[in-house]
Amino acid sequence: MRLPNIARNTLSGAVRQPIFYVLIGVGAALILLSYPMTLFTFSEHNTDKMIRDMGIATVTLFGLLVAIFSASTAITEELDGRTVLTVMCKPVSRTEFILGKYLGILTSGVIVVAVLTLLLFVSFALVRKQVDLWFFQAAVFSLLQIAVLSAVSVAVSTRFPMAANIVACLVLYVVGNLAGGLLGLAETSGTAAHVIVRILFLPLPNLSNFSFAHNAPAVSVSYFAVCVVYAGIYSALALGAAVLLFERRELV
Repeated sequence: MRLPNIARNTLSGAVRQPIFYVLIGVGAALILLSYPMTLFTFSEHNTDKMIRDMGIATVTLFGLLVAIFSASTAITEELDGRTVLTVMCKPVSRTEFILGKYLGILTSGVIVVAVLTLLLFVSFALVRKQVDLWFFQAAVFSLLQIAVLSAVSVAVSTRFPMAANIVACLVLYVVGNLAGGLLGLAETSGTAAHVIVRILFLPLPNLSNFSFAHNAPAVSVSYFAVCVVYAGIYSALALGAAVLLFERRELV
């Protein structure tokens, strides 16, 4: 029962932070502002596509920001303030501590994605007069991105402050979503360039795998399974690194 308790306490701490509601409010405002911002597009199809793209990008970004802030609050601040000692003095291993924190942090991101996706779905149905279930498919793939980057954020939080955590995760978010295009470009540039880019991108998450679903009307079960496995493996590796970094850190 130690793992669920740590996760529950982490989630409770995250939702008590004012930044949690500020980010949800800003994300909701950006989603609603996307409708007047797309009034001057040249066709209905372009308008709908822009709303979808802007909306799901907002959902993903703000879910990720909540996860990063939650990681920094739940791990970095506890380590710096030595409040982590009150947890570690109990029969709790460092692995349980990291996994419990990750589950709580990820849950906070899930809540934000669920709230903003529901707002996007309802507002699109009311304004554009269309019921589009694609938003829920895209939200699932957004959650896979957030799961991967939350694990990275937990690892970074064991050693670095919030500012470094935000920068590192946002850079990975941008580069990871560009990975597919950059790898394709390198492939057309020649064998040497392709090999070099492959090596450089090897340790980085290829988030373009998940972004593909944001532009596809539907994805196959096999593709979804591959994405889930990839997200699970990368998250497990990042959490393994987090445990190793935490094990080597002095708490006193």
